Amino acid sequence: MQRKETRSNKIYLKGNGYPRVRLIVDQKTDAQQGVAMVESSLGNHPEFAKDYLPEILRYTFDKGFSKKRRDEFIATYARQCYRTHREVMERGRAKAMAEWKKVEKKYFRLVGVLFKKHPWPQGHYVGFATVWHSYPRNIKTKTFQFPYWHRFPLYANKVIAHELLHFMFFDYIEAKYGLTQQSKVKKNDPEYVWKVSEAFNDVIQEWKPYKDVFKYSARPHKGTEEIFKKMNGQWKQKQDVDWLLDKWLPRKK
Repeated sequence: MQRKETRSNKIYLKGNGYPRVRLIVDQKTDAQQGVAMVESSLGNHPEFAKDYLPEILRYTFDKGFSKKRRDEFIATYARQCYRTHREVMERGRAKAMAEWKKVEKKYFRLVGVLFKKHPWPQGHYVGFATVWHSYPRNIKTKTFQFPYWHRFPLYANKVIAHELLHFMFFDYIEAKYGLTQQSKVKKNDPEYVWKVSEAFNDVIQEWKPYKDVFKYSARPHKGTEEIFKKMNGQWKQKQDVDWLLDKWLPRKK
């Protein structure tokens, strides 16, 4: 499926069809994301919520804390971090942007091969520096979070590449399979499509051409380990995205 290039497409796509990735520092967005991520995780994945917040805030999960009070503590913590570390965050953002520019052409060429020149979905691709400990994304808005500092070098590149791969993956499976992140696949658990997406990203992260650029080994999400193991073996047999995904997702009728 090829999309016609429109006037709006040119706003977010470079001349070669690659997304224009922007990285910014925004306290309000980061605080709001902190509150939203904890709330959305507590139902099905309370371990994600606890890992997301720094250790100093984990006592807010105690029974004596109301949601309102916890949200206030999260927002206050974010304000204090930005007040104290704003200059460090801005330098980290600039460094991450410079590092990304060094690898983006290799990355986008590789993804183009992987997804057989499938066009990138529309959207303003924006990464928000974060004080939190994991990096969620929003498939609809094409936004994500990234570390402005990390003890491992070039880690922001790894995160940016991972999140962009999710944007392409979900656009691709919607076109080929009629599936979204929220789709339910018969006889599988409600999060099956999400689990397949995470396992797929990890498989690609272990793929030598990709690993040559980003270096980091995959660490499968809890609950996706078996999918990853089997899918990784399949990918080693044949590096064809359609052949691989046909083994995991039902084609649309």
